[in-house]
Amino acid sequence: MQFLDFFDFLTNSVMMPIAALMTSLLVARVVGVKKIEEETGIENIRTVATGGYGRLISENTDSIQIYDSELTLKGLQLIYAKNR
Repeated sequence: MQFLDFFDFLTNSVMMPIAALMTSLLVARVVGVKKIEEETGIENIRTVATGGYGRLISENTDSIQIYDSELTLKGLQLIYAKNR
């Protein structure tokens, strides 16, 4: 692996997912679900956590109502079935 390949891997595989997670948590914390409901005019918004860290986050917040570790895979399966 070359020097620049290592940094490319590091930014794409480690730093970007962490930044995305932190941004989502920041928006949820600062703005809050209630403010999003007010701005969109949608009542009773349900928030969903998916993936590996979803369980950890959903267990430590009241903002997440649903946890599904395989939601993305289920969606991909539906897309595959429809495009057969």
